[in-house]
Amino acid sequence: MPLLTLGLAAAMAAPPCPEATSPEDFLHGVQRGEQAFAQMDLPGLHTARDEALGDLVCLGGKISPQVAAAFHRLMALEAFTAGDRALVLAEFHAARRLEPGYAIPHDVAPVGHPLVHLYEQAADAAEGALEPPIPPLNGYVMVDGIRGAPRPSGISTVLQIYEDDALVETLLLGAGERMPTWGPMPLEELQRKRFRLGLYGGAGVAAVAATGLFIGHRVAYSRFWSDDADALPSEELGQLRTTSNALLASSAGVGVAALGLGLVAVWRF
Repeated sequence: MPLLTLGLAAAMAAPPCPEATSPEDFLHGVQRGEQAFAQMDLPGLHTARDEALGDLVCLGGKISPQVAAAFHRLMALEAFTAGDRALVLAEFHAARRLEPGYAIPHDVAPVGHPLVHLYEQAADAAEGALEPPIPPLNGYVMVDGIRGAPRPSGISTVLQIYEDDALVETLLLGAGERMPTWGPMPLEELQRKRFRLGLYGGAGVAAVAATGLFIGHRVAYSRFWSDDADALPSEELGQLRTTSNALLASSAGVGVAALGLGLVAVWRF
């Protein structure tokens, strides 16, 4: 199980928040983790990481992009000690997006240190598709300290959800995790979904109609070739043939329409 997933599971299992954590106290806790890494105090680093994850969900105010960047760097330091190179790059990339001018202090990792090389490589790391958050009807979402910013799906992000200017939730969304929605879909996306559902519905109705027409064709066809058909007047026999052929052609046409509607719904949307 990835290191970040283990940390999230531990944070979720923690008891409810006894009190709100201020952004300042949260930052100080994150910085203690960086100091522990500089002093090669691995137990202190692990403790700082766990406390940061627990304090994150208990935040009582907005964090800035700089605070979010410091948090992501702490996650990268912890991942580095665990040998999780991919997570180091992802967390450092998340931090660099928010605070591009930051440089790792020499007392944390001197020039030439493998951590510094990874920090430099992280600038070009993949971040995934950008997904706009769907906020509460009378609210907004802060993504890593930036109001209304899109969430990169390939890296972790800190989300703070506000409703009527009140903070209602803070969560850490891991890379690849599906982003929740907190309000109604935007009108354009809602219309697209309704149109797609309409295409699927139309395809279903057309498929049922094509099936009914084909059954009608088979009934007329069977009657035309039945043993009793010889007793029917020639005009009625002709009508049966015409009806059978028309039902077959209509069934094929409606079936093609059903298939076309279904393909458009799948490929276009």
